[in-house]
Amino acid sequence: MAELNNLSLDVVGRLEHLEAVKNEVRQEVQAEVKRQAAELAPEEQAQAALVGEHLKKEAILEVVQTEKNLKQVKLVTRALQFVDFGFYVMYWLIGMEFLLELLGAREGNGFRQFIHLVSTPILGPFRRLLFEPGIGPFQLRLSYVAALLVYVLLHWAIKRLVKLVVFNHRVPA
Repeated sequence: MAELNNLSLDVVGRLEHLEAVKNEVRQEVQAEVKRQAAELAPEEQAQAALVGEHLKKEAILEVVQTEKNLKQVKLVTRALQFVDFGFYVMYWLIGMEFLLELLGAREGNGFRQFIHLVSTPILGPFRRLLFEPGIGPFQLRLSYVAALLVYVLLHWAIKRLVKLVVFNHRVPA
């Protein structure tokens, strides 16, 4: 999540720097245009005014687009925070199930049953996938470790895909 926040801050920083550079260039261009406009004939001054108005409209459109990009970055960042939260809950459930099995928690315990019930949808496809050594009630569920690795890779892939699609297409370099 810190990586995502850093990326968001980097994107915002790049956009702010881009705007600062564009403003500086605009000021320099405007000063040069004013200086040269004073030397123009009246008909050329009218044409220069039209060009200036056109450039002003383009600048306003760029600012509007930059604001839209910032809003999109914030929205995607928030959505990815929810994705992170969902995966962190899954990691916690897998870890609790693994730990309870390793420590030989009693099957009749309410907390043990709750964790088992909630984790069944995410661990079901992985149950008994690998050899699971154990002594009596103490079980080393290697299948749960495999599930954790799969979900970590899935989490990473989702975040990378979103960053690739959204951030690389929406934010100017």
